[in-house]
Amino acid sequence: MTAPGDLNRRLLLEAPNESDDGAGGVTRLYDVVTTLWAQVTPVSARSDNTAGSLGAALRYRIVIRARSDITTQHRFQDGTRIYR
Repeated sequence: MTAPGDLNRRLLLEAPNESDDGAGGVTRLYDVVTTLWAQVTPVSARSDNTAGSLGAALRYRIVIRARSDITTQHRFQDGTRIYR
């Protein structure tokens, strides 16, 4: 169980806003819904050597207070870092 003091990061909750791009596709932008407290903990990391590209994939566990209006389409932002 997460104690209230463990929620020590301020994240922006963003919701997608899709608009027609005029060429049969869509342009997706994100609008800020609210700012909330969260706990962000790294869970795993792995290297990625696909197609000669060196990189890494990081996974995080994000804990927030219970909300019924968040879906998998939303994302979190912490400064310049985006969590999908």
